[in-house]
Amino acid sequence: MNHPFKFLVYLLLLLPPWVCAELSVSSRSGEEVWRLDCGTENLPPFPQDTTAHPSDSDGNLWLQDELFSANYRWGYDHGQRASSSQVIVGSSRTFVYQTHRYGQTTMGYRLRLPNGLYQVKLLFAETTHTMAGARVFDVAVEGIPVLDDHDVFAHVGADTADDHVFGAVVTDEQLDITFPEVKADNAMIAGIEVKAVDVSDDSLLDFLEKRMYYYFANHTSLTTGLTPVSLVNWMPETYDEGGLAVSGLGMSVMAVAASRGWISAGEAMDRIKHTLATIEPPSARVRGFPYDRYVRDTGAVRAGAEVSSLESALFIVGAIQAGEYFRDADPTILQRIINLDGGMEWTWWLNRARAGIDDSGNNLAIAKSWRPTGDADFVIPSADPAGFFRAEWWEDYSETLLVDLAAVGAPTVPVPASVFLNMGRPWLSLFNEDVLHAPALSQNQYPHLFFDLRSRQDSYGIDYFEMARRATEVNRRACLADPSGRYSPDRWGLSGAYGPGDVYRLYGPEPNPNGVPDGTVDPNAALLSLPLTPTESMAAVRHMFFQYKHHILGRHGFCDGFNVSQEYRAGRGDGLDYAAAILAIENYRTGMPRARFMASAHAQAALSAIGMNGGPSVHHASTALQPPSFAFDNNPATAWESAEYDPQWLRVFLGSERTISRVRLEWTEARPRRYKIQVSQDGEQWMTAAEQSGGSGAVLETLRFDPVQARYVRFYGEDRAGAAYVLREMIADTDGDTGVKAFPNPFRPSQGHRAVTISGLLPGARVNLYTFSGVPVRSLAADAYGSAQWDGTTTSGDSVPSDVYIARVDNTTQTLTLVVQR
Repeated sequence: MNHPFKFLVYLLLLLPPWVCAELSVSSRSGEEVWRLDCGTENLPPFPQDTTAHPSDSDGNLWLQDELFSANYRWGYDHGQRASSSQVIVGSSRTFVYQTHRYGQTTMGYRLRLPNGLYQVKLLFAETTHTMAGARVFDVAVEGIPVLDDHDVFAHVGADTADDHVFGAVVTDEQLDITFPEVKADNAMIAGIEVKAVDVSDDSLLDFLEKRMYYYFANHTSLTTGLTPVSLVNWMPETYDEGGLAVSGLGMSVMAVAASRGWISAGEAMDRIKHTLATIEPPSARVRGFPYDRYVRDTGAVRAGAEVSSLESALFIVGAIQAGEYFRDADPTILQRIINLDGGMEWTWWLNRARAGIDDSGNNLAIAKSWRPTGDADFVIPSADPAGFFRAEWWEDYSETLLVDLAAVGAPTVPVPASVFLNMGRPWLSLFNEDVLHAPALSQNQYPHLFFDLRSRQDSYGIDYFEMARRATEVNRRACLADPSGRYSPDRWGLSGAYGPGDVYRLYGPEPNPNGVPDGTVDPNAALLSLPLTPTESMAAVRHMFFQYKHHILGRHGFCDGFNVSQEYRAGRGDGLDYAAAILAIENYRTGMPRARFMASAHAQAALSAIGMNGGPSVHHASTALQPPSFAFDNNPATAWESAEYDPQWLRVFLGSERTISRVRLEWTEARPRRYKIQVSQDGEQWMTAAEQSGGSGAVLETLRFDPVQARYVRFYGEDRAGAAYVLREMIADTDGDTGVKAFPNPFRPSQGHRAVTISGLLPGARVNLYTFSGVPVRSLAADAYGSAQWDGTTTSGDSVPSDVYIARVDNTTQTLTLVVQR
């Protein structure tokens, strides 16, 4: 290489935007395929613009030769390139056969791809020799010999296409093409085509999940346990910055990796312990909260670092999930995390003199960040320690949900539940969906990586998992409705991403002042959407991987944004996106991360504090004229009134697995002609327990069926008698008595318990509480689901002391012993 050209390559490496002349698809027909044009001009360490990648007459893209170790996705090892201007007979793809890679047995090609069944086509042409026996070599695919003593000239003659097709089963996520013996001259190959024949969704997710895991395995410091915030995706990069949130979620990633067998449990726990050791010293924290940036290799706080309530929340929930996963293997890890969690003084963040806002406690909100020095944004002074808060607060629904849940559930210094209750809930109706509007997908997705909010409602009747699902659907529809056609049915995902000009924006459906849609898609957003809209998201993941992998799949994973219409792809891979995507994929595949986190005292305390600790909640089919909660409020004066078309359904989550043998319905005059009562364990797969056809004519109906275990019960209306279904009350229970139960028992308010739940009652039943010596304490009424809650107080509101209490169900012989420990 001469010096002017070397200087040009170095100059290209320093250019920040990674721009392509055209972000073309891999296959116009939609085939899931890799096509490599062997022996073409070597690429720099990042992908070259696609004007250098020619397309054949069918519109299929042929990738230029790429050194495998440049990006660890596909390419050659060793060998030399050669080219010819001869016209090739037997193929319309002359340009493919006019270039070659040749070499001895050290030459080979590797393709990293999901496990599965593939069709491999090897393309040869002899453009040098004019006699048989001049070039003879063997070829193996996946270590299996497929061509022995291959002599292209002897087979087809000179300047003629010589194609051979083989099947290959890949089990190690790498397809290897090798030349185990060269008997004359050099082995030589012109092109490689690899088509997916049978690659399952699970194999693709496993492949992507593992590739992103290596970001943490290879780049997290083994000394400090800190992970870089982001890295250039197309070449090696030196870095010295470790991020708090990505390191916290990185601990969860280690738990996933151990569960998958990608790393031993011992090594995963060692890495987690290094992270904790870096964060534990008081100098690394302020009022218990870690700084957001550290020197990766030393653990020192970086100059200019701040304390972020969001990064702190992400760090601690990630740490708790990892601690719960390794609870049995090494309980000291969880105890260290609990100590860190307990040291976080969440009340320190509250209000901080918000201009014009009531500071009495009625409008409490958590500040976003703090620094030891002030500037134009950090203007609110702090005395202990000295510094300044940014004049911004977590006020409206977004990542606020995650921050508030982390703060409300804190074990030592939690914020009051009013912080969550005061969160702004901006409703919009977009694309026939009523949604809480936080435009970027990431704003809706992150809380659900850890908190299981499925089929739970807050006191406003909001199911936040359902809101996130609707937001994802709205996001997809907004892309499909784009008047400029800058998206496609399987290329969508408006989220926090880098777009044209290398500017980070919170892209989302309009109205959105932060990132108006311009064609930019975050491919990681589809991965994070898998638990919310699995069918649509999986289709998007497959499409973007197989059709745009040459643009968006780099050394670490998908890039952080690409725009087909503006010929742009981001140059970096984002560690936080990768961690979140791994957790979302694993929640979709097994549910492990979310389940382990929900086993924590922090998670249970948070949901209990805001009244979302597993009680019954409801969904319904569409925007109704009256809300679904009216059918479950034990008040016949209110009623759910459905939309005016069929079918309509009303689903109730029972809070836990229950035995159901009847459903009682109270109608207005608009009772249906035909409907079903269905039960389910997961809210997805439904079994019909009873059917009503023709209508009984009664305002009160009871449908009985064989006892069945269920967590969900659904009314499914198929034929209305009036304009809408109007249901006053729906009660699912048993004809028999299941027995009274209480949880938690013992009831320990000092450990974060807010109430003891007494279940197994008939709706409306009264529970009378007495001291052990028979003195009346309190009387409770069971709700429509057969549950009553006692907060440990007397009728006058005084807290009862630690003791044993008796709960007796009125008009029955059922009693229960309750233990209260203050």
